[in-house]
Amino acid sequence: MASAAQRAPKRKRRPRDPSVPLSRPFERKGAQRKESGGSEEKRKRRKEEEKKKRKEQKKAQDERESGMNTEEEKGGEAGGTAASSSFLLSTAPIPQQLRFFLEQFESANKFKISSLELEAVKDTCIVKLAQGINQDVDNFCKHVKDTFGESWKEVLQEGKLLKGKVDAGRPALLIISISALRSLELLRIKKLIDMEALGLSRLSVIVLDMHKDAKGFSLFTLPQVRNEFWDLYKSHIHQRLVQGDLRICFYGPTSISESEKTQASDES
Repeated sequence: MASAAQRAPKRKRRPRDPSVPLSRPFERKGAQRKESGGSEEKRKRRKEEEKKKRKEQKKAQDERESGMNTEEEKGGEAGGTAASSSFLLSTAPIPQQLRFFLEQFESANKFKISSLELEAVKDTCIVKLAQGINQDVDNFCKHVKDTFGESWKEVLQEGKLLKGKVDAGRPALLIISISALRSLELLRIKKLIDMEALGLSRLSVIVLDMHKDAKGFSLFTLPQVRNEFWDLYKSHIHQRLVQGDLRICFYGPTSISESEKTQASDES
């Protein structure tokens, strides 16, 4: 006798639709875990990259700051070098100043001054300024007062022109400097003297401004200005200097190399 299970008809399985993917729950969970693990790794990489980037930025900033400090130090050293490469000639001994002046004359005019001519130029023709006071625009009046002594008001006071005691165009002090107009100013001075519009009868001090221009030239190193100055000197200044009626005053810093050259010639 057949059992009930044997008697029950067998159920047929429906064929699987190939277009429908198989359900794999374990695979989905594994994929989710894999995706989750991948996101975590990405976050870690991003953090590491950001950290690395911050380090690089900090390093670059430190290098920039270090470079700026180095430039400042170099600038300070250069400034110190520039300051130490010049000195105030007018505070040096008078014989040294006079020798410097005469050597500039010889260099510009391409000839040697004879011993007889040297004897005619006395040390009294040079003004020595006080030490410890800067030679700039602010202190110029103080230096001028010291140069003329107690009589500075009597000699320089402009009010006397109004009283008719001094003719206009007869200065006691003349300043010659290198300027933006360069030799034009010297040509104008010489022309005024030639025309007798500028008189030298009262002139007792000529101030030679030794300050350099923006390009590093001075009154004695810019050829055109230097030549015009020495023409003016030979035609209108030298004779009064020899007679003792006129003095030369250097104002401002002078190159040490030029001064050392003068000192060497004095010692030889």
